[in-house]
Amino acid sequence: MKRSVLKWLAVSTVAVTQACGPGMINNDAGDSGRIQPDVTSNDGGTDATPTDSGGGGAVCDQASIVDLNARGTRNGVTTRYTGNNSSANGTQQITPPMSCTSGRAIRQVAHSYRTGSMPSVVDVSTAVDGTDQDTVVWILDRCALTGATAIDCNDDLNADVPQSTAGTIRGPVAANTTLTIIVATYADTNNGDPGGAYALEVRERPAVASGGACDPRDIVDVCAAGFSCVGPGANGRCVADGTQPLTRCRPGTTNRCDNGLVCGEPNDSGLQYCFRTAQLNMACNFESSECPTGSTCVINDYGNEFEGLCVTDGARGGYCDSTTACTGGLTCSDQDQGGTCQATLNNGDMCDPAERENTCPTNSTCVVNAAGMGTCRADGTTAGGSCRASTTGDAGVSDAGTGSGCDSPLVCSAATDGFCSSTVQSGACIPRFGTNRCANNAVCAASGFLTGTCRTPTNEPTTANDTPQTAGSPVTLPAAINGTLSSANDIDCYALALTANQSLYVETNDGAGGCFPMVDTYLEVFNSSGVLIGENDDTNVSVCSAIDGTRNGSPLRMLPAGNYTVCVSVADGTGGRYYLNMEAR
Repeated sequence: MKRSVLKWLAVSTVAVTQACGPGMINNDAGDSGRIQPDVTSNDGGTDATPTDSGGGGAVCDQASIVDLNARGTRNGVTTRYTGNNSSANGTQQITPPMSCTSGRAIRQVAHSYRTGSMPSVVDVSTAVDGTDQDTVVWILDRCALTGATAIDCNDDLNADVPQSTAGTIRGPVAANTTLTIIVATYADTNNGDPGGAYALEVRERPAVASGGACDPRDIVDVCAAGFSCVGPGANGRCVADGTQPLTRCRPGTTNRCDNGLVCGEPNDSGLQYCFRTAQLNMACNFESSECPTGSTCVINDYGNEFEGLCVTDGARGGYCDSTTACTGGLTCSDQDQGGTCQATLNNGDMCDPAERENTCPTNSTCVVNAAGMGTCRADGTTAGGSCRASTTGDAGVSDAGTGSGCDSPLVCSAATDGFCSSTVQSGACIPRFGTNRCANNAVCAASGFLTGTCRTPTNEPTTANDTPQTAGSPVTLPAAINGTLSSANDIDCYALALTANQSLYVETNDGAGGCFPMVDTYLEVFNSSGVLIGENDDTNVSVCSAIDGTRNGSPLRMLPAGNYTVCVSVADGTGGRYYLNMEAR
């Protein structure tokens, strides 16, 4: 089994449920909150024996304070220290600030950290590999049992991760400022827990002024307080909060976004962002606009997963559930989980391939052509349609692989989840809907959502490729790689070398025109500095993962020359097989 890369958890990438400072700002760019590979760690994920930290006396005794600048390991913007507080005092000496924990913070160890020669933003986290206990973390302007000013504090990252992340310090912190970071064990009473190993990471990033170039993911740098980084890839600019789509809403209860913008609902990290106000029955964008109350942005072009129309809930294509009923004789696709209102069509009718607005009759499929248009066709009759149900086996089971489930010369293949496929000898193919099967062991390598080329795949390297640092030699593009994630924790990384202004398309699929059977993948793309510049779990219509650098606004569009890394991991479930398609244009 391959060992997975270290995980980084910090305020900038994950939700914090017990943030303490009244001015604390979580600078997550609004993504899915996924834990990213720790591309800054230089230990390959293997920690040394934890250092015995802190004595049994006063936490602020000079001999007990750990100097992170001297004793920590620095790599890029991150300093890491691994310690053990089991010998520290079992009583609560410094009271955690602003009631950020309901219990006792015992076995406290003080750490000093001096910032660099430029104003900066600092993240502090124990929610990293190496922490084997429930911790409380807070930041002070100096080490003192009483009277010190608390800057930030955190108890639990979330219910599933009982380690802690102390908040991002915005402001910024002045150059050459010495901070005190307290790591403690959460307990119900004094001496109520023996403590143990912990890992502490401090990430210091330059604070960018208004109008300055910045990283929209807030990984390499962060905009100063009151500004948000807006822009594609790593090419953003610091823009005043509330003035543009995807800037953070201004604080307060009124005037949070400029006219024409609306402050969206809090994301998983509790942050709110400004979106364009879309109009009913008009175009909406899943990334930057929000439909009016009582309506939903519904995709209306199967080849464009980022834009749609604002559709009234309950109307055709609109949202429905057990409390929001469909109108006009429409049927709700899923009342328990929240579905869409559908009309039932007849064979030959134009249909919505995603089955949001309509559904084909029983024993029929919405078959999609290369232009992304769908038509209801009887099962077994058309390439891209479902195979006919078996007449000899279990009810509802297709004769996969036998050809009997489809009209000749179409073949029903288990590799395409029971779809009828035509055989393509070479050249262009459709990497969706099980439409094509490439001959001679080739696979349909995607170069776009509905475009692909039959290509002989290469196998995943046999050497370890579990981190961006071990991705190996650059892959020759275009490429189709036959890979396997050996477990739910496995990660496969592949190196690329791009020339200036190339756009990158990356996708996972099953190699035979579909997404089943294959592992539910997650894609991440890093630049040469180890900065995550693009990621995707599922497209809006499948568990295939895809990032299209040819799309305007894509983080993979018109990239600078350099080395890049594409990593594939398991989004949900167990490991399994996948094909990774990559092409630069």
